[in-house]
Amino acid sequence: SCVTGVQTCALPIWELKKTAYSGVRMTILGSREHTCIHPTISRSFNKNQDCQELMDKRKGGGCRFQMNVKAKLASHHSLRVHMGHENAWDLEDIVKVGKKIKCCPYFAVRELRTAAQLIICPYNYLVDPKIRKSMEISLKNQIVVIDEAHNIEDSARDAVSGSFNIDDIGIAMQECERMVGFQVLPETHSQLADFCSRLANWMQKCIETKPDYSDWNSSSRVWKGSNAMAEWNEQVFAPSNYGTIKAWVDEALKEQAAANEEQEGEESIPILSKKASEVLEGVFMLLEYMYTRDSMYRDDYRMAVVKSQTRKKGGGGGKGWLAKGENSTNLVNVINLHFWCLNPAVCFNDLKNECRSVVLTSGTLSPIITFASELDAKFPITLEADHVIDRKQVWVGTLSHGPSGHNLNATYRNTETLAFQDEVGSLVESVCHKVPHGILLFLPSYKMLDTLTNRWQMTG
Repeated sequence: SCVTGVQTCALPIWELKKTAYSGVRMTILGSREHTCIHPTISRSFNKNQDCQELMDKRKGGGCRFQMNVKAKLASHHSLRVHMGHENAWDLEDIVKVGKKIKCCPYFAVRELRTAAQLIICPYNYLVDPKIRKSMEISLKNQIVVIDEAHNIEDSARDAVSGSFNIDDIGIAMQECERMVGFQVLPETHSQLADFCSRLANWMQKCIETKPDYSDWNSSSRVWKGSNAMAEWNEQVFAPSNYGTIKAWVDEALKEQAAANEEQEGEESIPILSKKASEVLEGVFMLLEYMYTRDSMYRDDYRMAVVKSQTRKKGGGGGKGWLAKGENSTNLVNVINLHFWCLNPAVCFNDLKNECRSVVLTSGTLSPIITFASELDAKFPITLEADHVIDRKQVWVGTLSHGPSGHNLNATYRNTETLAFQDEVGSLVESVCHKVPHGILLFLPSYKMLDTLTNRWQMTG
Protein backbone atom coordinates (compact mmCIF):
# COMPACT_ATOMS: atom_id res chain seq x y z
CA SER A 1 0.00 0.00 0.00
CA CYS A 2 1.09 3.57 -0.60
CA VAL A 3 0.55 6.53 1.69
CA THR A 4 1.36 9.91 0.19
CA GLY A 5 2.07 13.24 1.80
CA VAL A 6 2.88 16.63 0.33
CA GLN A 7 6.02 17.83 2.06
CA THR A 8 6.95 15.73 5.06
CA CYS A 9 6.43 12.21 6.32
CA ALA A 10 7.36 12.99 9.94
CA LEU A 11 3.76 13.13 11.20
CA PRO A 12 2.51 9.81 9.73
CA ILE A 13 5.71 8.11 10.93
CA TRP A 14 5.18 9.54 14.42
CA GLU A 15 1.62 8.22 14.47
CA LEU A 16 2.68 4.85 13.00
CA LYS A 17 5.13 4.32 15.84
CA LYS A 18 2.22 4.47 18.30
CA THR A 19 0.34 1.61 16.64
CA ALA A 20 0.68 -2.16 16.63
CA TYR A 21 1.91 -1.88 13.03
CA SER A 22 5.11 -0.04 13.90
CA GLY A 23 7.19 -3.01 12.73
CA VAL A 24 5.65 -3.15 9.26
CA ARG A 25 8.08 -3.50 6.35
CA MET A 26 8.14 0.04 5.01
CA THR A 27 10.08 2.47 2.90
CA ILE A 28 10.01 6.19 2.14
CA LEU A 29 10.66 7.31 -1.42
CA GLY A 30 12.52 10.59 -0.98
CA SER A 31 14.40 12.84 -3.37
CA ARG A 32 18.16 13.26 -3.61
CA GLU A 33 17.71 16.65 -1.93
CA HIS A 34 16.99 14.87 1.35
CA THR A 35 18.92 11.61 0.97
CA CYS A 36 22.21 12.21 -0.89
CA ILE A 37 25.30 11.73 1.30
CA HIS A 38 28.02 12.03 -1.36
CA PRO A 39 30.48 14.68 -0.08
CA THR A 40 30.42 16.61 -3.37
CA ILE A 41 26.99 15.89 -4.88
CA SER A 42 25.16 16.58 -1.60
CA ARG A 43 26.38 20.20 -1.76
CA SER A 44 25.51 20.56 -5.45
CA PHE A 45 22.85 22.97 -6.69
CA ASN A 46 21.42 20.35 -9.07
CA LYS A 47 21.82 17.05 -7.26
CA ASN A 48 19.72 15.06 -9.74
CA GLN A 49 21.77 16.00 -12.78
CA ASP A 50 25.13 15.71 -11.03
CA CYS A 51 24.23 12.31 -9.57
CA GLN A 52 23.15 11.01 -12.98
CA GLU A 53 26.42 12.20 -14.51
CA LEU A 54 28.40 10.56 -11.70
CA MET A 55 26.52 7.30 -12.28
CA ASP A 56 27.21 7.51 -16.03
CA LYS A 57 30.23 5.29 -16.57
CA ARG A 58 31.25 7.38 -19.59
CA LYS A 59 31.51 10.50 -17.42
CA GLY A 60 31.76 9.88 -13.68
CA GLY A 61 32.58 6.21 -13.32
CA GLY A 62 29.98 5.48 -10.66
CA CYS A 63 29.28 6.34 -7.00
CA ARG A 64 30.95 4.32 -4.26
CA PHE A 65 28.00 4.85 -1.92
CA GLN A 66 25.54 3.48 -4.48
CA MET A 67 27.77 0.46 -5.12
CA ASN A 68 27.47 -0.56 -1.45
CA VAL A 69 23.65 -0.70 -1.45
CA LYS A 70 23.23 -4.26 -2.75
CA ALA A 71 25.67 -5.67 -0.19
CA LYS A 72 24.80 -3.60 2.89
CA LEU A 73 21.32 -2.07 2.75
CA ALA A 74 19.09 -3.91 0.28
CA SER A 75 16.74 -5.60 2.78
CA HIS A 76 14.60 -4.63 5.74
CA HIS A 77 16.54 -7.10 7.88
CA SER A 78 19.88 -5.40 7.21
CA LEU A 79 18.37 -1.95 7.82
CA ARG A 80 16.91 -3.06 11.17
CA VAL A 81 20.26 -4.55 12.19
CA HIS A 82 22.07 -1.28 11.49
CA MET A 83 19.34 0.83 13.17
CA GLY A 84 19.18 -1.45 16.21
CA HIS A 85 15.37 -1.69 16.28
CA GLU A 86 12.40 -2.89 14.21
CA ASN A 87 10.15 0.15 14.60
CA ALA A 88 9.04 2.62 11.94
CA TRP A 89 11.75 5.00 10.78
CA ASP A 90 12.06 8.39 9.10
CA LEU A 91 14.32 9.60 6.29
CA GLU A 92 16.65 11.13 8.86
CA ASP A 93 17.13 7.68 10.40
CA ILE A 94 18.19 5.99 7.17
CA VAL A 95 20.43 8.94 6.26
CA LYS A 96 22.27 8.44 9.57
CA VAL A 97 22.63 4.73 8.81
CA GLY A 98 23.85 5.51 5.30
CA LYS A 99 26.55 7.85 6.57
CA LYS A 100 27.62 5.30 9.16
CA ILE A 101 28.08 2.38 6.75
CA LYS A 102 28.95 4.45 3.62
CA CYS A 103 25.80 3.43 1.77
CA CYS A 104 23.48 5.59 -0.38
CA PRO A 105 20.04 6.15 1.27
CA TYR A 106 18.52 7.36 -2.02
CA PHE A 107 19.04 4.02 -3.77
CA ALA A 108 18.55 2.00 -0.57
CA VAL A 109 14.94 3.12 -0.10
CA ARG A 110 14.26 2.04 -3.67
CA GLU A 111 15.68 -1.40 -3.03
CA LEU A 112 13.44 -1.70 0.03
CA ARG A 113 10.39 -0.89 -2.10
CA THR A 114 10.11 -4.37 -3.64
CA ALA A 115 9.43 -6.08 -0.28
CA ALA A 116 7.71 -3.16 1.46
CA GLN A 117 4.16 -3.47 2.76
CA LEU A 118 3.90 0.29 3.26
CA ILE A 119 5.36 2.92 0.91
CA ILE A 120 5.34 6.60 1.80
CA CYS A 121 6.03 9.11 -0.96
CA PRO A 122 5.08 12.57 -2.27
CA TYR A 123 2.04 13.12 -4.50
CA ASN A 124 3.86 13.33 -7.80
CA TYR A 125 5.50 9.91 -7.39
CA LEU A 126 2.06 8.31 -7.79
CA VAL A 127 0.18 10.85 -9.86
CA ASP A 128 2.81 11.65 -12.50
CA PRO A 129 2.96 8.81 -15.07
CA LYS A 130 6.55 9.71 -16.05
CA ILE A 131 7.78 9.35 -12.46
CA ARG A 132 5.76 6.16 -11.92
CA LYS A 133 7.45 4.65 -14.96
CA SER A 134 10.98 5.73 -14.03
CA MET A 135 10.51 4.57 -10.42
CA GLU A 136 8.89 1.31 -11.59
CA ILE A 137 5.91 1.92 -9.30
CA SER A 138 2.98 -0.38 -10.00
CA LEU A 139 -0.45 0.65 -8.73
CA LYS A 140 -2.08 -2.64 -9.69
CA ASN A 141 -4.29 -3.84 -6.83
CA GLN A 142 -2.68 -1.38 -4.36
CA ILE A 143 -4.39 0.56 -1.59
CA VAL A 144 -3.52 4.24 -2.00
CA VAL A 145 -4.11 6.70 0.85
CA ILE A 146 -3.67 10.34 -0.14
CA ASP A 147 -3.43 12.85 2.69
CA GLU A 148 -4.10 16.58 2.14
CA ALA A 149 -6.13 15.43 -0.86
CA HIS A 150 -7.51 18.90 -1.59
CA ASN A 151 -4.30 19.37 -3.62
CA ILE A 152 -4.89 16.31 -5.80
CA GLU A 153 -6.78 18.21 -8.49
CA ASP A 154 -3.92 20.64 -9.22
CA SER A 155 -1.35 17.86 -8.96
CA ALA A 156 -3.30 15.70 -11.41
CA ARG A 157 -3.64 18.51 -13.96
CA ASP A 158 0.06 19.38 -13.71
CA ALA A 159 1.10 15.73 -14.05
CA VAL A 160 -0.42 15.40 -17.52
CA SER A 161 0.55 18.86 -18.75
CA GLY A 162 3.92 19.77 -20.18
CA SER A 163 6.13 22.31 -21.96
CA PHE A 164 8.83 21.80 -24.58
CA ASN A 165 11.41 24.33 -25.76
CA ILE A 166 12.18 24.57 -29.47
CA ASP A 167 15.93 24.39 -28.73
CA ASP A 168 15.46 21.09 -26.88
CA ILE A 169 13.52 19.74 -29.85
CA GLY A 170 16.45 20.77 -32.04
CA ILE A 171 18.83 18.90 -29.73
CA ALA A 172 16.64 15.81 -29.99
CA MET A 173 16.82 16.07 -33.79
CA GLN A 174 20.63 16.31 -33.72
CA GLU A 175 20.84 13.34 -31.34
CA CYS A 176 18.72 11.21 -33.67
CA GLU A 177 20.95 12.22 -36.60
CA ARG A 178 24.01 11.28 -34.51
CA MET A 179 22.55 7.82 -33.93
CA VAL A 180 21.97 7.47 -37.70
CA GLY A 181 25.67 8.24 -38.17
CA PHE A 182 26.53 5.39 -35.81
CA GLN A 183 24.17 3.10 -37.74
CA VAL A 184 22.06 2.45 -34.64
CA LEU A 185 18.51 1.78 -35.86
CA PRO A 186 19.25 4.14 -38.78
CA GLU A 187 15.76 4.03 -40.31
CA THR A 188 14.02 4.64 -36.98
CA HIS A 189 16.28 7.49 -35.87
CA SER A 190 16.17 9.06 -39.34
CA GLN A 191 12.38 9.16 -39.23
CA LEU A 192 12.45 10.63 -35.71
CA ALA A 193 14.95 13.29 -36.82
CA ASP A 194 12.57 14.25 -39.64
CA PHE A 195 9.69 14.40 -37.16
CA CYS A 196 11.64 16.71 -34.81
CA SER A 197 12.57 18.91 -37.77
CA ARG A 198 8.92 19.22 -38.85
CA LEU A 199 7.85 19.99 -35.27
CA ALA A 200 10.47 22.74 -34.83
CA ASN A 201 9.67 24.28 -38.22
CA TRP A 202 5.95 24.24 -37.45
CA MET A 203 6.53 25.98 -34.10
CA GLN A 204 8.62 28.64 -35.85
CA LYS A 205 5.91 29.25 -38.46
CA CYS A 206 3.22 29.49 -35.76
CA ILE A 207 4.84 32.42 -34.00
CA GLU A 208 5.41 34.21 -37.32
CA THR A 209 1.66 34.33 -38.02
CA LYS A 210 -0.86 36.61 -36.35
CA PRO A 211 -1.07 35.68 -32.64
CA ASP A 212 -4.27 34.87 -30.78
CA TYR A 213 -2.98 36.66 -27.68
CA SER A 214 -0.15 39.11 -27.11
CA ASP A 215 1.21 41.49 -24.50
CA TRP A 216 4.38 43.54 -24.06
CA ASN A 217 6.80 40.59 -23.92
CA SER A 218 4.98 37.55 -25.34
CA SER A 219 2.67 36.35 -28.09
CA SER A 220 0.89 33.03 -28.49
CA ARG A 221 -1.20 30.81 -30.71
CA VAL A 222 -3.72 28.62 -28.86
CA TRP A 223 -5.79 25.63 -30.02
CA LYS A 224 -8.52 23.57 -28.41
CA GLY A 225 -7.87 19.84 -28.27
CA SER A 226 -9.73 18.83 -31.46
CA ASN A 227 -8.17 21.64 -33.47
CA ALA A 228 -4.76 20.81 -32.01
CA MET A 229 -5.04 17.20 -33.20
CA ALA A 230 -6.00 18.37 -36.69
CA GLU A 231 -3.02 20.72 -36.73
CA TRP A 232 -0.64 17.91 -35.76
CA ASN A 233 -2.10 15.47 -38.27
CA GLU A 234 -1.77 17.94 -41.15
CA GLN A 235 1.36 19.93 -40.27
CA VAL A 236 3.56 17.78 -38.00
CA PHE A 237 2.83 14.07 -38.43
CA ALA A 238 2.30 14.13 -42.21
CA PRO A 239 3.35 12.29 -44.30
CA SER A 240 3.26 9.78 -41.42
CA ASN A 241 0.77 9.46 -38.54
CA TYR A 242 0.62 9.32 -34.73
CA GLY A 243 0.66 5.54 -34.42
CA THR A 244 3.67 5.02 -36.70
CA ILE A 245 5.81 7.72 -35.08
CA LYS A 246 4.82 6.52 -31.60
CA ALA A 247 6.10 3.05 -32.55
CA TRP A 248 9.42 4.57 -33.69
CA VAL A 249 9.74 6.43 -30.38
CA ASP A 250 9.09 3.24 -28.42
CA GLU A 251 11.69 1.39 -30.49
CA ALA A 252 14.31 4.10 -29.92
CA LEU A 253 13.66 4.18 -26.16
CA LYS A 254 13.89 0.39 -25.99
CA GLU A 255 17.25 0.53 -27.78
CA GLN A 256 18.45 3.25 -25.38
CA ALA A 257 17.53 1.15 -22.32
CA ALA A 258 19.27 -1.92 -23.75
CA ALA A 259 22.41 0.07 -24.55
CA ASN A 260 22.53 1.48 -21.02
CA GLU A 261 22.39 -2.04 -19.57
CA GLU A 262 25.12 -3.34 -21.89
CA GLN A 263 27.49 -0.48 -21.19
CA GLU A 264 30.46 -1.70 -19.18
CA GLY A 265 33.80 -0.28 -18.11
CA GLU A 266 35.34 2.33 -20.39
CA GLU A 267 33.80 0.91 -23.55
CA SER A 268 32.06 3.66 -25.49
CA ILE A 269 28.64 2.67 -26.83
CA PRO A 270 26.56 5.18 -28.83
CA ILE A 271 23.46 5.93 -26.76
CA LEU A 272 20.63 8.38 -27.38
CA SER A 273 21.03 11.22 -24.88
CA LYS A 274 18.73 11.57 -21.88
CA LYS A 275 17.62 15.02 -23.10
CA ALA A 276 16.46 13.60 -26.45
CA SER A 277 14.58 10.71 -24.87
CA GLU A 278 12.89 13.04 -22.36
CA VAL A 279 11.63 15.27 -25.17
CA LEU A 280 10.35 12.43 -27.36
CA GLU A 281 8.84 10.44 -24.51
CA GLY A 282 7.33 13.56 -22.91
CA VAL A 283 5.64 14.78 -26.10
CA PHE A 284 4.12 11.39 -26.92
CA MET A 285 3.01 10.74 -23.36
CA LEU A 286 0.80 13.84 -23.57
CA LEU A 287 -0.32 13.10 -27.11
CA GLU A 288 -1.32 9.61 -25.97
CA TYR A 289 -3.94 11.09 -23.64
CA MET A 290 -5.37 13.05 -26.58
CA TYR A 291 -5.26 10.27 -29.21
CA THR A 292 -6.08 7.04 -27.35
CA ARG A 293 -9.38 5.85 -25.82
CA ASP A 294 -11.23 7.14 -28.88
CA SER A 295 -9.82 10.62 -28.17
CA MET A 296 -12.26 11.04 -25.27
CA TYR A 297 -9.92 13.46 -23.49
CA ARG A 298 -8.86 15.56 -26.48
CA ASP A 299 -11.04 18.57 -25.60
CA ASP A 300 -9.78 18.54 -22.01
CA TYR A 301 -6.54 19.95 -23.43
CA ARG A 302 -5.39 23.28 -24.77
CA MET A 303 -2.24 23.50 -26.87
CA ALA A 304 -0.24 26.68 -27.30
CA VAL A 305 2.92 27.87 -29.03
CA VAL A 306 4.29 30.82 -27.09
CA LYS A 307 7.07 33.23 -28.00
CA SER A 308 8.36 35.18 -25.02
CA GLN A 309 11.35 37.18 -23.89
CA THR A 310 13.52 35.93 -21.08
CA ARG A 311 16.87 36.84 -19.61
CA LYS A 312 19.76 35.07 -21.29
CA LYS A 313 21.40 32.51 -19.02
CA GLY A 314 24.81 33.69 -17.92
CA GLY A 315 24.37 36.92 -19.84
CA GLY A 316 25.76 40.25 -18.69
CA GLY A 317 28.98 40.79 -16.87
CA GLY A 318 27.69 43.42 -14.49
CA LYS A 319 26.94 42.85 -10.85
CA GLY A 320 24.20 44.14 -8.59
CA TRP A 321 22.49 47.23 -9.99
CA LEU A 322 24.75 47.24 -13.04
CA ALA A 323 23.39 43.84 -14.09
CA LYS A 324 19.81 45.08 -13.75
CA GLY A 325 20.55 47.92 -16.18
CA GLU A 326 21.58 45.57 -18.99
CA ASN A 327 18.11 44.23 -19.78
CA SER A 328 18.18 45.31 -23.43
CA THR A 329 21.24 43.19 -24.19
CA ASN A 330 20.37 40.18 -22.01
CA LEU A 331 16.84 39.47 -23.22
CA VAL A 332 16.40 36.71 -25.79
CA ASN A 333 13.36 35.26 -27.55
CA VAL A 334 12.32 31.73 -26.60
CA ILE A 335 9.66 29.55 -28.23
CA ASN A 336 7.82 26.91 -26.19
CA LEU A 337 5.15 24.34 -26.99
CA HIS A 338 2.66 23.90 -24.14
CA PHE A 339 0.06 21.23 -23.46
CA TRP A 340 -2.36 22.33 -20.73
CA CYS A 341 -4.68 19.76 -19.21
CA LEU A 342 -7.84 21.33 -17.78
CA ASN A 343 -9.41 18.19 -16.33
CA PRO A 344 -7.85 16.32 -13.36
CA ALA A 345 -9.90 13.22 -14.25
CA VAL A 346 -7.55 12.60 -17.21
CA CYS A 347 -4.77 11.71 -14.78
CA PHE A 348 -6.88 10.33 -11.93
CA ASN A 349 -8.43 7.80 -14.29
CA ASP A 350 -5.23 5.70 -14.14
CA LEU A 351 -5.36 5.54 -10.34
CA LYS A 352 -9.08 4.80 -10.36
CA ASN A 353 -8.75 1.89 -12.79
CA GLU A 354 -5.58 0.26 -11.42
CA CYS A 355 -5.81 0.60 -7.64
CA ARG A 356 -7.78 -1.69 -5.38
CA SER A 357 -8.86 1.26 -3.24
CA VAL A 358 -8.17 5.00 -3.18
CA VAL A 359 -8.67 6.78 0.14
CA LEU A 360 -8.67 10.59 0.11
CA THR A 361 -8.36 12.50 3.38
CA SER A 362 -8.37 16.24 4.02
CA GLY A 363 -9.98 18.88 6.15
CA THR A 364 -11.22 20.82 3.12
CA LEU A 365 -12.84 18.42 0.64
CA SER A 366 -16.35 19.76 1.11
CA PRO A 367 -18.50 19.82 -0.96
CA ILE A 368 -17.59 16.21 -1.72
CA ILE A 369 -20.06 15.92 -4.61
CA THR A 370 -18.29 18.56 -6.72
CA PHE A 371 -14.88 17.20 -5.73
CA ALA A 372 -15.83 13.70 -6.91
CA SER A 373 -17.27 15.18 -10.10
CA GLU A 374 -13.97 16.93 -10.87
CA LEU A 375 -12.12 13.62 -10.55
CA ASP A 376 -14.86 11.73 -12.43
CA ALA A 377 -14.90 9.15 -9.63
CA LYS A 378 -17.58 7.70 -7.38
CA PHE A 379 -16.70 7.33 -3.70
CA PRO A 380 -19.15 4.80 -2.22
CA ILE A 381 -17.93 5.45 1.34
CA THR A 382 -17.67 9.02 2.62
CA LEU A 383 -17.31 10.57 6.04
CA GLU A 384 -17.70 14.27 6.64
CA ALA A 385 -17.11 15.34 10.24
CA ASP A 386 -18.61 18.43 11.85
CA HIS A 387 -16.42 21.50 12.09
CA VAL A 388 -14.74 22.12 15.43
CA ILE A 389 -15.99 25.73 15.43
CA ASP A 390 -19.67 26.22 16.18
CA ARG A 391 -21.76 28.09 13.61
CA LYS A 392 -22.61 30.70 16.24
CA GLN A 393 -18.94 31.67 16.39
CA VAL A 394 -18.63 32.36 12.65
CA TRP A 395 -19.65 35.50 10.76
CA VAL A 396 -19.18 35.79 7.00
CA GLY A 397 -19.71 39.05 5.17
CA THR A 398 -18.53 41.14 2.24
CA LEU A 399 -17.49 44.77 2.11
CA SER A 400 -17.90 46.73 -1.11
CA HIS A 401 -16.33 49.97 0.18
CA GLY A 402 -13.66 50.93 2.68
CA PRO A 403 -13.77 53.36 5.62
CA SER A 404 -13.58 56.43 3.36
CA GLY A 405 -16.07 55.08 0.82
CA HIS A 406 -13.60 53.99 -1.87
CA ASN A 407 -14.61 51.00 -4.03
CA LEU A 408 -12.88 47.76 -3.00
CA ASN A 409 -13.28 46.08 -6.39
CA ALA A 410 -10.02 44.07 -6.62
CA THR A 411 -9.61 43.95 -10.40
CA TYR A 412 -6.06 44.13 -11.73
CA ARG A 413 -6.48 47.71 -12.94
CA ASN A 414 -8.02 48.83 -9.65
CA THR A 415 -5.49 47.15 -7.37
CA GLU A 416 -2.66 49.06 -9.05
CA THR A 417 -4.08 52.42 -7.93
CA LEU A 418 -2.73 54.04 -4.77
CA ALA A 419 -6.26 54.90 -3.65
CA PHE A 420 -7.23 51.22 -3.52
CA GLN A 421 -4.02 50.25 -1.70
CA ASP A 422 -4.51 52.99 0.90
CA GLU A 423 -8.17 52.10 1.37
CA VAL A 424 -7.34 48.44 2.07
CA GLY A 425 -4.65 49.60 4.48
CA SER A 426 -7.13 51.80 6.35
CA LEU A 427 -9.63 48.94 6.51
CA VAL A 428 -7.06 46.49 7.90
CA GLU A 429 -5.87 49.04 10.45
CA SER A 430 -9.41 49.73 11.66
CA VAL A 431 -10.11 45.98 12.04
CA CYS A 432 -6.87 45.52 13.98
CA HIS A 433 -7.95 48.16 16.47
CA LYS A 434 -11.19 46.28 17.12
CA VAL A 435 -9.80 42.70 17.18
CA PRO A 436 -7.53 42.50 20.23
CA HIS A 437 -5.48 39.35 19.53
CA GLY A 438 -4.51 39.77 15.87
CA ILE A 439 -6.04 38.94 12.50
CA LEU A 440 -5.23 36.63 9.58
CA LEU A 441 -5.30 38.39 6.20
CA PHE A 442 -5.54 36.42 2.92
CA LEU A 443 -4.63 37.97 -0.43
CA PRO A 444 -5.12 36.52 -3.94
CA SER A 445 -1.44 36.62 -4.95
CA TYR A 446 2.10 37.24 -3.74
CA LYS A 447 2.28 40.18 -6.15
CA MET A 448 -0.55 41.95 -4.36
CA LEU A 449 1.04 41.09 -1.01
CA ASP A 450 4.29 42.76 -2.11
CA THR A 451 2.46 45.74 -3.62
CA LEU A 452 0.40 46.41 -0.49
CA THR A 453 3.32 45.81 1.87
CA ASN A 454 5.57 48.23 0.00
CA ARG A 455 2.86 50.91 -0.11
CA TRP A 456 1.96 50.58 3.57
CA GLN A 457 5.59 50.69 4.63
CA MET A 458 6.07 53.81 2.54
CA THR A 459 3.03 55.60 3.98
CA GLY A 460 3.54 54.37 7.54
